[in-house]
Amino acid sequence: MLNEHDIAAMLRKTRQDNRGRPWLLVEFTDTRIDWSSLGVCTNHGLPSIDHGQATDCRWSVEGNESLHAHWHPKKGIVYFHLDRCDPTQDPIGHLITDTYIPHAAGLGGVIGGLSLGAWGAVGGSALGAIAATLIAPKPTSTWKIHYYNSEHDWQLRQVVQTRQPAYA
Repeated sequence: MLNEHDIAAMLRKTRQDNRGRPWLLVEFTDTRIDWSSLGVCTNHGLPSIDHGQATDCRWSVEGNESLHAHWHPKKGIVYFHLDRCDPTQDPIGHLITDTYIPHAAGLGGVIGGLSLGAWGAVGGSALGAIAATLIAPKPTSTWKIHYYNSEHDWQLRQVVQTRQPAYA
């Protein structure tokens, strides 16, 4: 059965092969997941952007990464993605590597600086960073477990949908 480290390994390999930010869609009824091994569901008191999920959970995995789950009980599904930097270990690193904050702060600084000078750059950077906390990077691809066996061989299948599933 799959645990959080197996799921993280699947997402890490999928990210490496396909680039971008893959998400794994799992139904609550999937018996290949060892739901009891995932432990206590907690987001460690960290804020999270609303995608319609009832709750978020995070598990620290290899290196400084964390497995982040968005639970949707009304739909009977959970979306997993892998954060490059675990916010429970390094919140600033997480904001830099896993959010749009650096991009928005830079853009806001340039726009503010060009229109209002040095203080405009500072204000624009701050406003850009604040605005970016409301926008989560969307998944570049969504996958389901197609095959998994007791020898830990696995294969994922890409889900083809017309709209971003995490925001549906």
